[in-house]
Amino acid sequence: MAATGNGSSITLAGGAVGTVTALSGIGGNRESIDTSHLATTGGRTFVPSDLVDYGEISVEGHWDGTAPQITGSTAAYSITIGTTTTKVWSGSGFISSWESGTPMDDLISFSLTIKCTGTWTLATT
Repeated sequence: MAATGNGSSITLAGGAVGTVTALSGIGGNRESIDTSHLATTGGRTFVPSDLVDYGEISVEGHWDGTAPQITGSTAAYSITIGTTTTKVWSGSGFISSWESGTPMDDLISFSLTIKCTGTWTLATT
């Protein structure tokens, strides 16, 4: 059964920077290694690489005036997804970018990007 994103949240290293309105980028990518050679026929052959790149997580929301920590070190992050069957995506990473917008007569917004490092896991709670 499909679920909405309502009730989802993220725990940021160094504390919250506001209310979250959107999360994207949860997933990963395993590169392929070409094992084809001159005697290969019919089509190229591949094996999976040993390492997974879990990419970047984009977070958007309404800013509370607290700046996130953009440091030279990694921290633990945890994203709780949904309310029907709750999943938790967790691992290490660092904030690689952050910005805010100040529109007239509207809430101040923020967006930040977390670069994932190491292994991330998805668990049901």
